[in-house]
Amino acid sequence: METKRSTAPSYVVGIGASAGGLEALERLFDVIEPETGMAFVVVQHLSPDFKSLMDELLARWTTMPIHRVEDRMEVEASSVYLIPPKKEMIISDGRLLLTDKDPAQSLTLPIDHFFRSLAQEMGDRSIAIILSGTGSDGSRGIEEVHNSGGLVICQSEETAKFDGMPRSARDTGLVDLTLPPEEIASALARYVANPNRTEVARALLKEAAVSDSDLEAVYRLLRDAYGIDFSHYKINTVSRRIERRLLLQKIDNLADYVDWLIDDPAELSSLYRDLLIGVTQFFRDGEAFDRVSDEIERLLERLPDGEEFRVWVAGCGTGEEAYSIAILIHEKAQKLGREINVKIFATDAHQDSLHFASHGTYSEDSLADVYEERRKTYFVEETDGFQVIPEIRQWVVFAPHNLIKDAPFTKIDLVTCRNMLIYLQPNAQKKSLSMFHFALKTGGVLFLGPSETLGELGDEFDAIDPHWKLFRKRRDVRLPTDLRLPLSSIEQRLPRPTGVTPAGLRSPDNGLMGIYDALLDDYMPAAILINESRQMLHLFGNAIEFLNYRTGRPTGDILDSMDPDLRTAVSAAIHRAMREREPIKFRGIPVTLKDDEKRQADIVVRPVKSSRDRSSALLITLEVTGEPAPEQIELDTSVDMANVSSQQVTQLETELRYARENLQATIEELETSNEELQATNEELVASNEELQSTNEELHSVNEELYTVNAEHQNKISELTELTRDMDNLLLSTDIHTIFLDRNLCIRKFTPKIAESFNFMTQDIGRRVDCFTHNIRHESLVEHIEQVLADETPLKFEVQDQNDNWFLLRILPYRSEKHVDGVVLTLTDVSTIKSANTALSESVRRRDEFLAMLSHELRNPLAAILNATYMLEKPEASQDDRETAYGVVRRQTQQMAILMNDLLDVARVTQGKIELRRSLIDLRDTIEPAVEAVEATFRERQQSFDWRSADEPVIVLANASRLQQIQVNLLTNASKYTPPGGKIELELSSDAEAALIRVKDNGEGIPESLQNQVFDLFVQSDATLDRSQGGMGVGLTLVKSLVELHGGTITVHSDGAGTGSEFLVRIPLAGEWAVPDEPSERSVTEQALGNKIVLVEDNADARKMLQSLLQMEGFEVHSAGNGRSGLDLIERSKPDLAIVDIGLPELDGYQVARSVKNNNHLGRLHMVALTGYGQQGDRQSSLDAGFDDHIVKPIDPQRLLTVIGKYVKA
Repeated sequence: METKRSTAPSYVVGIGASAGGLEALERLFDVIEPETGMAFVVVQHLSPDFKSLMDELLARWTTMPIHRVEDRMEVEASSVYLIPPKKEMIISDGRLLLTDKDPAQSLTLPIDHFFRSLAQEMGDRSIAIILSGTGSDGSRGIEEVHNSGGLVICQSEETAKFDGMPRSARDTGLVDLTLPPEEIASALARYVANPNRTEVARALLKEAAVSDSDLEAVYRLLRDAYGIDFSHYKINTVSRRIERRLLLQKIDNLADYVDWLIDDPAELSSLYRDLLIGVTQFFRDGEAFDRVSDEIERLLERLPDGEEFRVWVAGCGTGEEAYSIAILIHEKAQKLGREINVKIFATDAHQDSLHFASHGTYSEDSLADVYEERRKTYFVEETDGFQVIPEIRQWVVFAPHNLIKDAPFTKIDLVTCRNMLIYLQPNAQKKSLSMFHFALKTGGVLFLGPSETLGELGDEFDAIDPHWKLFRKRRDVRLPTDLRLPLSSIEQRLPRPTGVTPAGLRSPDNGLMGIYDALLDDYMPAAILINESRQMLHLFGNAIEFLNYRTGRPTGDILDSMDPDLRTAVSAAIHRAMREREPIKFRGIPVTLKDDEKRQADIVVRPVKSSRDRSSALLITLEVTGEPAPEQIELDTSVDMANVSSQQVTQLETELRYARENLQATIEELETSNEELQATNEELVASNEELQSTNEELHSVNEELYTVNAEHQNKISELTELTRDMDNLLLSTDIHTIFLDRNLCIRKFTPKIAESFNFMTQDIGRRVDCFTHNIRHESLVEHIEQVLADETPLKFEVQDQNDNWFLLRILPYRSEKHVDGVVLTLTDVSTIKSANTALSESVRRRDEFLAMLSHELRNPLAAILNATYMLEKPEASQDDRETAYGVVRRQTQQMAILMNDLLDVARVTQGKIELRRSLIDLRDTIEPAVEAVEATFRERQQSFDWRSADEPVIVLANASRLQQIQVNLLTNASKYTPPGGKIELELSSDAEAALIRVKDNGEGIPESLQNQVFDLFVQSDATLDRSQGGMGVGLTLVKSLVELHGGTITVHSDGAGTGSEFLVRIPLAGEWAVPDEPSERSVTEQALGNKIVLVEDNADARKMLQSLLQMEGFEVHSAGNGRSGLDLIERSKPDLAIVDIGLPELDGYQVARSVKNNNHLGRLHMVALTGYGQQGDRQSSLDAGFDDHIVKPIDPQRLLTVIGKYVKA
C-alpha cells in the first residue's frame, strides 16, 4: 500500500509588497530554488477595478506552481499563492481564508492582517518579508511574527523603488535581515538549515564584509542598520571617530573592529551616535540670527495675502534651530500685524533626535542664550524642563529626511543648513546645495554656517551677508548636469588602481596645459578652428593678424572678420571642403596684415572630425609667403587671378545647382511630413477633446475630494485637540492608569503606572501579561479577565515592593453598549493609610489616657468621699477628724496639680502659653523647688541630695516656670525610684548654658522608650506605686517649657534597673546682665473696710468660701447670679466684690463694667474669680474693671493675701 506524501510546508513565507514590488518579486523568485519545502504567500495592494496579471508575470521567473487564492485553499509546500483583488486574507488550520474588504473602511492593511494570522498559525515557523512599497503596511504585523519567534526580512532601501514600507519596517527595530531581493533566497536557505536568526544575520554580514574593504565594510554595516551612507562624509571626520572607538575598545586594526561590529550591535550603535553631528542650540551666533530676523521681516512683507510661508531647516538635530526660526517668524508677524500661515519642515536623519525635538521640552541650561522675555513668552515650565508653547510647535513638522538621496521640498522661502555641509565630501556638498537651490523660490534666502561656502553655485546667489553666510537666490535656472544628477555612491566606493582616475573625472594639470599652449605657439602656423556654422572655436599662432573686427553688433560668422579678398577665397574653400570632405588649398591670395602691409598667403581648409562623437569642425590654415604683394599686377598674374575668378564663378554655379536640387528634395520631404503631421494633428485634437472631458471629470472629482478633505481636516483638528486634552490629562494626573483592549493589549497609559509596570512608549499594542510589575497581587491578570467576562468592577488594597499602599481598581471600558476593554487604576493611599494608622494610635492613646484620667480622678475622689463620710460620723474622734481633714486637703491639692498640668500642656501644645521673662539668678529657684518635693521624699523614704552653683547663674527666664521644671523632674524621679533609693539635683553652668541635672538610681528607662519618653501620655510600665498617680504629661510639659526658653532636655539610661539622668540646658544671659530687683509695692495708707460681696453661681463653692471669709472676720454677703449680684452690690455698697466670671444672666465682665460706670459706688475694688488663667484672660479682666484675678481651684492663703490689699478683717 502506497502512503500519501505529506505536502504541508516546513515554513510559510508571507511576502508584503506594494508600489515597485513587481520588480522586487521577479528578482526574488528568479533565484529561489523550486523545491524548497516552503510555501510563499504574496500579499499586495491591488486595484479593485483591474484584473491582476501577477500570476502570468511571475510564471516567467519561477517554475513553482502559482495559485490565485480561493477561499479555504490548502497551503502546500513549494508553491506560490497570490491574494486576489478586493479581498483580505488570513491563514488558519493550514488553509487560506478570504473575506471581502469593507467598502466603508477607507484604510485597509492587508499585509498586517495576514502577518498576524501567520504568526498565530505558524509560530516560529513563520517568515515575513517586506518588499518595495509606500506607507507603513506590514510594520505592525512583523511585530507579531517577531514575538512568535519567526524571521523578519526587509528589502534594503537603496534597492527598493519605493522605500516607505521597508523604512517603516526597519524603524520598528524588529527586522532581522536587510537584504537586496536576490540575496533573500540564500538567507532563507540558511535559515531553514539552521533556524537561528542571530547566527544567520552574522554569517551574512561577515560574507558581505569579506567582499568589501575594511572601511567600506563599516560603511555597509551602518547603512544596513540605520539607512545612512556615511561614505559621503569626509574621510578625515569618519576616520577620527573610528580611531576613537578603536582606542576605547583597545583594538589594534580596522579588520578586527569590523568583526567586533558584526558581533556587537551595541558597539555599532555607539559608533553611529559618534558619527552623527549634533551641535544645535537656541539662537546660536546671536548676531547671525539678528541678520536672519531682518530678512524674515523682508520676506514676510513681500508674502502675498493667503500664501503659506515655508521654511526648511535641514539637519535640525534636536530642534533648537527650528524653534528659534519659528520664534523669529512669530515676532515679526506680530510686529507686522499679520496672520500668516507658517509651515516649517525640520528634517534630520536621526530618528531619536526627531522624537526629542517633536516633544519640544528642554532643560534650563539649554535656554541659556534665550532672552528672559522670550523664555516667558514662548516656553512653559514643566516638571521635566521648559516646553515650547503649542502655537509654535504646531508650525514645525519634524520628519526624517536624507539630504543626499531624498527629494527636496519645494516653494521654500527660507532654507537653513548650518554647520553640516562642512562634514560632507565635495560632491555631497554640491548635491545638497543644488537641492537647496531647487527648493528655494526666486528671491528666497539660504542661511549656512559661518565656515561653509556656495562653491560652484556662487553665481546663482547674491550675498546678503558674506560673513554670516546669508544668500538670496537670483533666478530659476536649470543647473549644470554635473550639479543636478544624484550621487552615485556605488561608483565612489569602487576600488581603483593607484594613480588611475576615471575618464571625465581627471582634473586638468595647469602646468601641462601651459606647455601645450607654448608648443602650439612655436610650431603651429596661423590657423583658425571653426564649426560647420562658421563660428570660431579656437585661434592658433598669429591668426589674429588676419582678422579685423568692425564696430557695432558682432556676429558669430568668422567671414565677417576677414578682408574681402581673403573672405572670398576662404568662403569658396569652406564650401568645397564641406562638400568633398577633403583639404582644399588656394595659393597667392592677397592679404593685408595689421600694419597695413600687403602680402600674399596660401590658405588650406581641412575638415576635422571628433574621435569621441559625431561632431566635426574645419581648420583654416593661413601661411604668408615670403614675397610682398606687388603694387601693380603683371599680365600673367592678372590672367591667373582671372582664372581663379572664373573657377570661383563656375564653382558657385555648381554649388547653387546642387543647393536647388537639395532644396527641391527637401520641399518634397516636407510636403510628405506635413501630410503625416496633419494626420497626427487630427489625432491629437481628438485626444485633446478626450483629455478635456477627462479633465472636467477630474475637476469635479477634485472638488468632491476637496470637500471631503476639508471635512477630514476639521475632524482631524477635533481629534487632535481631544487627543491633546487626553494626553495632558494623563500626564498631569498622579493616578496610575492603564487602558487595555479586549485582548489585554495596551492602548494608553499614564507615566505614573509606567513606574509600576516598566512600560515604555513603544510598548503600546503589547499584551499586559508580557510585563513584570512590582504590585503584590498574584491574581492580577485573572481579575482583569474576570472584569472582562462579568463586566463588574473590582477593587483591592495592595502593596508594591516598596511597601507603598495602593487602591487597585479594575473597571470595564465601555464603548457605547458593550465592553471594549478594561481600565486599571492604582491610587496611592499610603498617606491615608499612614494617617489611619496614626489616628488609630491616637485613639488608642486617648483611650489609655481617659482610663488613666478616670483612675487618677477616682482615687482622690474616693479618698475625699471616705473622709467626708468619716467627718459625718458623730462618734469620730478628734484625731480621726484631723486625719480626714488632711486627706481632703492632700487629695484636692493632688487633683489641682493634675488639672494644672493638663491645662499647661494644652496651652503649650496650642501655642497659647505666654512667658513673662526677666533676668533672674537660677540659684533662687532651686530652694523653692526642693521645699515643694522634700515632703514626698521623706514620705517615700528616699535619699535626696542637691548642690547649687557657687557663682550666679543669670538667665532670661520665667522663675515660676523654671521652678515647675525642677519640681516635675524631681517628682518623676521619686515616682520611679524605690524606697531607700537616691535622687540628686545639681545646678551648674558652662560657657553657654545653665545646666540642671536630675539623677536617680531607680528603675531606669528601657532603650526602646527613651525616644518616646517626652511624648504626651507616655508612661513606663515600671511605675512602682500607682497610688502616686500621674497621666504621662509631666515630662511633656517639662520639654515644652524648656524649649520655650530656648533650651534643650536630654535623657540617658543604661537600661532597666540602672537609673536615669535628665539634663536641662538653658541659655545664659549676657555677661553684664544683672537680675531685676523686686520692686516694693507702694501701699496707700488708708482705712480699709471689711464688707465683702461674693457672687458665685456654684452653691457649694459659694457657701464654703463665704464661711471661710466669715471665719477670718469679714462681713460677707453673697448672690447666685450676675443680676442679683449687681443689685446686692448697689444696695450694700461693699468695700470689695469677689465676682465669678462665668455667671448666668449677666457674666462677670458685664457686672464689672456696670459697677465701674456707677458713680454712686465710688472706688469699689473688685477681684475676678475664674477657671481661666491665661495671660489674655487676666488682661480681659483688668480691661473690664477688675483689680485682680484669681484662678480656680482657690488656694485659701492666696485668696487672703490678695483681698488683704483691699479689705481688713
